[in-house]
Amino acid sequence: PGCTTARDHLLSTLANRGEAQLKNFKSKLNEIPLQERYDNIPKGVLEKADPIELTDKMIQSYQETYAVVVAVKVLRAISENQLASRLATNTKTNPFSFPPCSGFIFNDISEQHFLKWLQETSNILDSLHGVVLDPEQYQSIRAERTNPDKMRKLYELVPSWNSGCKEKLYQALKDKHRHLVEQLEEK
Repeated sequence: PGCTTARDHLLSTLANRGEAQLKNFKSKLNEIPLQERYDNIPKGVLEKADPIELTDKMIQSYQETYAVVVAVKVLRAISENQLASRLATNTKTNPFSFPPCSGFIFNDISEQHFLKWLQETSNILDSLHGVVLDPEQYQSIRAERTNPDKMRKLYELVPSWNSGCKEKLYQALKDKHRHLVEQLEEK
């Protein structure tokens, strides 16, 4: 209540954990698999961190959006599913979250898997044309020779989008590739 940023929601989530729960969270945080560009926070740093220090260290290490995704993964890993769902809902985090200046976070799904699964791109592009993609962007993507190249080109644009545009991509994927979205959401 009263939280306005992802950091506020993350801090509130961590601050409301008992000492044992927070210790369990920190222990699992150090073990959780991360995207290749990130490293786990050293155990020594985590052990003595209070909720504020832990929140700040997670954001410093992973950036705000990915820190929330990591927290949701950790909460699910320690069977705090309701809390994980609340944090995800409050921060509008879903399997298609995008940290600044990087790319998709499909839990542990890599970009290569994403590109492999999305061989058929024209329906997605058509759904985004005029809504998210301007005519120049649309034509630039369509000009790519292969579907994986088209998806890479689309993928490059995503970090600059606001959350509304990212949500439209998520909805387009959900509409056109429901099986893919369901598979990703189960991970």
